[in-house]
Amino acid sequence: MKKLLFGLACLFAFNQQSSDVNAGALRQGEFSIIPYGGMAPSTFVHRKKSSFIVDGKYYCEKAPNFNDILKFPFIFGGSIGYNVTNQFEFFANVDYTIAGTGKKNVARSIRPDTNSLMKYQTGTFGALGTYLGGRYYYDCGGTWYPFVGAKLGVVSRKSVNTKVFIDNIRFAKDKFFDSNTAFAGGLQLGLDAELAEYIDFIFMAEAIGSGRLKPSKIRTHFPFFNRVGGMFTFPVTAGIRFRMY
Repeated sequence: MKKLLFGLACLFAFNQQSSDVNAGALRQGEFSIIPYGGMAPSTFVHRKKSSFIVDGKYYCEKAPNFNDILKFPFIFGGSIGYNVTNQFEFFANVDYTIAGTGKKNVARSIRPDTNSLMKYQTGTFGALGTYLGGRYYYDCGGTWYPFVGAKLGVVSRKSVNTKVFIDNIRFAKDKFFDSNTAFAGGLQLGLDAELAEYIDFIFMAEAIGSGRLKPSKIRTHFPFFNRVGGMFTFPVTAGIRFRMY
């Protein structure tokens, strides 16, 4: 269905081409600012292992996924764009993804003779992304313009702490993941709809991949080690474009 819509948009675009610099979806030489926000479903890639030591015994199991340890993530950000042509926009954007503290998770049954349970509760996840990219707009001969885009940059994640409980008694506090910075990039698909002469509505869906999270260091007092690959994030956002002629 998406391929069909994309093909129709291309057909309309080629039928609407013009030599006039102001013809098309954009105004060449124009700047714009877009604040936006929405949801950002996320998942870890290549979950490998989660290891810990309790009472001198080493435990190892498959690392949990994002939604196993954190609440649903949301994203907020903004971009500044410049229209290189009447159909292509170069932009820079900054966004922040946040997910709140999750519930207590049963990590492992320990001390089988006493049926003891170890649980952990992670803190808040936060990631700041900075990108450069471009978007190509298709003029459908009206006041709405579908677009496709791509961007490349880096994402800086803060460390994620965790509280560990054994039989509901707090046992230790440590880091689930350390802070780190990784390369990131992705693709965009969206729609620009004109609301007024200087204001547009923007709806956009993205698929963003980023490098691996940094495992916490093994510590002698309470080793808690998690190894996963990178992340995939799928933001769905809405925003307002403010044009500056």
